[in-house]
Amino acid sequence: MAEHAVWLKQTPEVEIVNKDLIVEVASDGEVLGKLTISRGGLGWFPKNAEYERHLSWERFDRLVRSEFG
Repeated sequence: MAEHAVWLKQTPEVEIVNKDLIVEVASDGEVLGKLTISRGGLGWFPKNAEYERHLSWERFDRLVRSEFG
């Protein structure tokens, strides 16, 4: 089974206002990508990608509900 590592980079504030929360994700020491969390939703930057794949909070909710019920 893969060993995963997750790093959080955040400012001291708890509420996300003007700066995204960035989560770096690695599996077995290899970077998979970065997850961004903002007021507008979630974003995923796969390794070496130029563009973020963005989901609004509403779209994320629909995705999770369809996947997990």
